[in-house]
Amino acid sequence: MLTFIKKIVIHQKKDYLLLLSILTLIASFEFCFIAMYDHLSRLDLKIDWMTFRAIAFIPFLTLMIAVVLSVFVAKYFIQNKKHEFSMLLLFGRKPKDLFLYLIIQYGIMSLIAFFLGFILGILIMKGINIYLIHIHMNYIFQYHFLNTFFLYTFFLIFTVIFILAISAQQFTEIDTHIIETINHKNMQKVTPYMISMSRHDQKRKVPTGQIISSLFTLHIFFYSLYALATDSLFENKFIYFALFLISIASIASIINTFIPLLFDLFHSTLLHHPLLFNSISSFIDLTNQLVSIANIHSIVLPTMFILVLMSGDMSYITPFIIPCFIMMLIMLLLCFIIKYSLYIKSIMHIYATQYALGYSPSKLFQISIFKNLLFLILVIFIPFVYIYSLGDYIITHQFLTSQVMYSLECLYLVLYTLLMIYIILKERHCIKEVINNVKYLNRGE
Repeated sequence: MLTFIKKIVIHQKKDYLLLLSILTLIASFEFCFIAMYDHLSRLDLKIDWMTFRAIAFIPFLTLMIAVVLSVFVAKYFIQNKKHEFSMLLLFGRKPKDLFLYLIIQYGIMSLIAFFLGFILGILIMKGINIYLIHIHMNYIFQYHFLNTFFLYTFFLIFTVIFILAISAQQFTEIDTHIIETINHKNMQKVTPYMISMSRHDQKRKVPTGQIISSLFTLHIFFYSLYALATDSLFENKFIYFALFLISIASIASIINTFIPLLFDLFHSTLLHHPLLFNSISSFIDLTNQLVSIANIHSIVLPTMFILVLMSGDMSYITPFIIPCFIMMLIMLLLCFIIKYSLYIKSIMHIYATQYALGYSPSKLFQISIFKNLLFLILVIFIPFVYIYSLGDYIITHQFLTSQVMYSLECLYLVLYTLLMIYIILKERHCIKEVINNVKYLNRGE
């Protein structure tokens, strides 16, 4: 097995270096979040319990996102190794041997990333302190080195155990569907859209409950944007936080159910517009693939600014929100890129099928553009509207300065603009590769 691993690493050197870089970056961010939390726990702040918890929850929340991102990286690693796992099973290895195969490769990379992230994390914390002094905050993060290192090690062990527990199901699927895995066939067990109005084999029925639920969700969303910016509600922080929980649930509901419902209601009409039909169908498939990170993104970022409102003290919250928000955005972008890399491999046969049915490359690119436009509006723009609305209230009541708030909003727009450019260019390259390579056409049957 060691000889087999050595040959794999040599032939996939670039992929391993990329994964090592991502794991190192995640580890360094984890160290920073733990250092911030340790610093906060050692301060003697004369503030109420709710305010202290609101401030402390910011580094804790970002630390949990770092753990989630580590899981995404591991699933991406395992997804790319399925063919190798299948070959090992065919050679007589048992499913439990795949854990050893994973631990040897992923475990060694995690250990290297652990030590590199430790060094990089210390440098990042020094950089944060220098930046805070530069903007005249007169605030320095002072953390206990041994306590931080102990928690940092604990989270590494916790993450590895969590990853192995989640990965067990994937190994079982490989053992059960070994032929499909070797042939790289993706089996879709359910349709990517609801079929209440679009089915032909039975009597159509109007999904009245889903329509009422969607309209109610839209009402909650727009009402919450207005209500969260009123002074009367903020007087009671518990009511304010409860309203926020309802409002973020409405955001997730809009992303997950609104477009599928429209696709169901107007299915017959869309059949007369193939480009629009394929675009919406592709978007639903995309959101199914990215549903976990899309929900995390839509909920976590507004939550950070709600925590700013709950803290109510600019002198304490500003040093935490600036570095945590920046590192959070970077991690979420990495999550999107990793999950999207898995998605782009699964749709190549779909593009091949559409090309074989007579769609020109320009038509395929139009389908891709419209799908990505829906993704931009529902997954990226709606959370930004929420952040922008909260930002006005935050600036007006001086929870953060306008310079800090506008800088964070601009950073959000710039980074996600770069993400959309990456997605568009990636799909354009994918379409060109599919139509110029006969192996995808042979699988597009």
